[in-house]
Amino acid sequence: MDTTNKVTFPTIKDVPAEVWQKLAQKKIYFCHQSVGQNIIDGINDVMKQNTQINLNIVDLPKVPDFNKHFFAHSDVGKMKILALNVMILMRQ
Repeated sequence: MDTTNKVTFPTIKDVPAEVWQKLAQKKIYFCHQSVGQNIIDGINDVMKQNTQINLNIVDLPKVPDFNKHFFAHSDVGKMKILALNVMILMRQ
């Protein structure tokens, strides 16, 4: 693994706001099983405590607006066809 451009921060509060803004401008799809919802709950908890983090979390089957940025997620076991469609649309 190339770590040439690796940057580390001692705490979440040390991450510059522009880094969080850059992350929030992405289209991310997180397809999960078992503890995936726990991870989403943890992200929501972190965002409540750190207002500089502002991800647009979308719980599928609500289809995200592909003209906007989002952090979409779904349980792969329940949503296989929708998950595949979302991944295909994100590649376009």
